[in-house]
Amino acid sequence: MLILILILILILILILILILILILILILIPIHTHPNIPTQGRNASKETKDVNELSFKESFRGLLHVAVMNNHPKVVRDLIERGADPLKEDRMGLTPLHFAHLIGNPAVIDAFGDKGKLEPFSSSHMATPQEIKEATSFAVADPKFNIKVPTTLPHTISFDTS
Repeated sequence: MLILILILILILILILILILILILILILIPIHTHPNIPTQGRNASKETKDVNELSFKESFRGLLHVAVMNNHPKVVRDLIERGADPLKEDRMGLTPLHFAHLIGNPAVIDAFGDKGKLEPFSSSHMATPQEIKEATSFAVADPKFNIKVPTTLPHTISFDTS
């Protein structure tokens, strides 16, 4: 019985020592902010650089791409005011302006202000946003026929093209 009590006391002491070590590590190791995240006190040119440099590694899509694709006109406007580049291409060669025209949300396009009137050419597609929208309109167009699946036997599918 005495051995069990001693083992429990040793385990508690070891746990306390580990907690103290973790606390010391957290105190002694300085916590740095990420160098690409704008913080107060940095100059405006640094913030502009940061807004344009933050992007996903796989797609090269930046903050402005994400704001456009998620239909956030206020965020788009704020990023443009902070110097986000509406002509920055992702891995597929599409700019935030291309996505804005493809999605077709007028509020997002208006959020670009004067920069929304630009007609950038995609380096991959050699096309303006409007040309890409027209070329891909078939993919998002409403279907020309209805599919009717009967609920009675035999199960056959018919297409109504009217």
